[in-house]
Amino acid sequence: MQSELPVSYAHKLRLTGETKGAHSPQSKYIYLRKLEVLWRPFTESMASLLADSPYLEEVSVETRRIDPLFFEALPKCPNLEGLRLENVDMKSIMEQLLPVLRECSNLSSLCLSNNNLTSLAEFGPVIYNNTTLRSLDFSHNSISPKSLPELAAGLAQLTNLTALNMEAVATNSIMLSRLDNLFAKLPHLTYLNLSRNFIRDACQLAKMLKQCHALVDLRLDELDHSKSADLMELIQVFPTLPNLHRLDFNGNKIGLLDPFCDYLAQCTRMEVLHLRDNAIGDTYLKTLTGALPVSLTELNLQKNRGDDEGIIALLTSLPIRLTNLSSLAMGYNKTSPTGE
Repeated sequence: MQSELPVSYAHKLRLTGETKGAHSPQSKYIYLRKLEVLWRPFTESMASLLADSPYLEEVSVETRRIDPLFFEALPKCPNLEGLRLENVDMKSIMEQLLPVLRECSNLSSLCLSNNNLTSLAEFGPVIYNNTTLRSLDFSHNSISPKSLPELAAGLAQLTNLTALNMEAVATNSIMLSRLDNLFAKLPHLTYLNLSRNFIRDACQLAKMLKQCHALVDLRLDELDHSKSADLMELIQVFPTLPNLHRLDFNGNKIGLLDPFCDYLAQCTRMEVLHLRDNAIGDTYLKTLTGALPVSLTELNLQKNRGDDEGIIALLTSLPIRLTNLSSLAMGYNKTSPTGE
C-alpha cells in the first residue's frame, strides 16, 4: 500500500525541467496559492496536485503543448483568480480551453502572451462577457489590422478592466483609428502598455490617452521617432494624466524636448521614470537634472549620449534633490571608450 505524501505548507511552487520531482511532486500542497509550470509536460500527478490544492489562486503555464489533464483539473480550483498561458500552441488547445474559461467564475487576471494569436475572436464572449476580469495581457502576438475593430468592440465591454497589456501585439503599424475611442470606454484603466507597436500616428495616440484619466502606469517604448512634432504633441498629453506614478518612454530618440522637461518639473507623484536610448545629449541632460521630480525612486537613463560633464552634474545633484531615489541606471552613455 502506497504511503500518503507528506503535507507541504508552501504557498508557491515552481516546476521546471530542473525541479526535483517535477514529474511527480513529493508532497501534498494543500495550502498552495501559486503554481508555475515552465517547459515541462503537464503530467497526471500535476493534475492531481491541482485537484488537491483548494486554495490555489494563480496558475502559470509556459510550455508549447498542454496535456488534456490540465483542462480537467483546472475547474476543480474554485478560488482561481489568475491564469497565464504563454508560448502555448493555442490551436491545439482552443477547444478544451474555452469551456474551462467559462467555468472559472472568479477569474480576474488572464495572460495570453506570446501565443502567435492573430485575433481574439475565438475567445469572444468567453473573455468579453467576463464581469470579473480586471487584467488582460495579450502582448507579443500577431493581431491582424482587420481584427482591430472587433477587438476594440470586445474590449469596450470590459468596463471594469484596470490593466491592459498590448505590447508588441502587431507585426505591422497599428491603425489607432480602428480602435474607435476604446480607452474612453475603460474608465478604470490604471495600467496601459502600448510599447513596440510601430504606432506611426502619435497625434492620434495623444487624443486617445487624453481619455485615460485614471492611468498610474503608462508604457510607450519604441514609438515612431521620425516626427518630432507628433512626439511633442504626445508629450503635451502627459500633464493631463495627474495620477501617473510610472512612465516608460524608452527608445523614442526624443533628444529631450523642452516641453518634456517642463512636464517633469511639475510632477509631484512620479516615482519611476525610464528614458533609456533616447539620444539625450549633454546639454539636455543638464536641463533634465534640474527638472526631475523629487518623488522619483527609480530612474533609467541608460544608452543615451551624456558625456563626463553631464553625468557628473547629474550624479552630484541626485543625492541632494532626489532623496527617495533607490535605483539608478546610467550604463552605456559616453563616459568612457566602452560607454560604461
